[in-house]
Amino acid sequence: MEPASGYHNRAAGYEGPLGRSGPTRSHPASRRAEKPTGGIFRTAIDQAERSPVTKAPSQTSFDRPGKGSPSLTQGDLDRILDVHDIWLLGRAGGRRACLRQTDLSCLDLSGRTLSEADLGGCCLAGATLVGTNLNRANLFAADLRGANLEHSQFRRADLRGARLRGARISHAVFIEADLRCGLQPPQHSGGPGDLFFSLRTDLSGATLVGARFPRADLSAANLSGTVLEGADFTEATLDGANLRDADLTAACLRYASLRGADLAGAVLESVDLMLADLTGTALESTIGAHHSFSRPASPQ
Repeated sequence: MEPASGYHNRAAGYEGPLGRSGPTRSHPASRRAEKPTGGIFRTAIDQAERSPVTKAPSQTSFDRPGKGSPSLTQGDLDRILDVHDIWLLGRAGGRRACLRQTDLSCLDLSGRTLSEADLGGCCLAGATLVGTNLNRANLFAADLRGANLEHSQFRRADLRGARLRGARISHAVFIEADLRCGLQPPQHSGGPGDLFFSLRTDLSGATLVGARFPRADLSAANLSGTVLEGADFTEATLDGANLRDADLTAACLRYASLRGADLAGAVLESVDLMLADLTGTALESTIGAHHSFSRPASPQ
């Protein structure tokens, strides 16, 4: 039986080029950054169904990966990441960390470098990733609910369809990260006409104080009930995003696109919306009267 995220189930460990066993890859700095997801995945660019606001679960109530999914001890994980470090340095004996569909819940990855690692469909619920480098990592459909991601780096990471509900993400960096909805194929594909399932990126109830999202794409993401005080969304895309009851006090959304975003009940005290695109966005039900913004001109 195939795992729910569409990844083929196999033991966790190391991978050679493009997910195949083989010789050590060249130094990452000497080549163009690899695309983090395979061809079986496509992206939902337009609309996604709005998800209801759900109370974040406790750390003892996380769903585990399906039967047969590999799980690792802290020692096993540390050894895999040590070999990944060698791969990043371009030295012999290194291998890219491939931890797809692996149960890493409640483990400690703080301060480690997982840039360009493959964590697609991985369960990191309740894990500790303080100050972790996840730049350009594949986190498609990963489960990060209740995880501690404070001060971590997600530059150009693929977080489509990831679940971060109730996570602590303050002062994390998501520059040019992809947090759009993702599409996954059905469990049993019968042909090209099969419908794909929409995976909406869920950050509801997360704490993102001082987080940075310049030029990130959060189209249709669920940010309801989030704490975004002082967050930076300069030039970010939030079209169709759910920001109901979010606290955006002193947040910066300069040049951001919020077309059709839901801001009902959101706190916008001292928020900077200068030159933001608010087409189709209602501000009447928001909290905080002192906004600095400029609406685009209405079409004639």
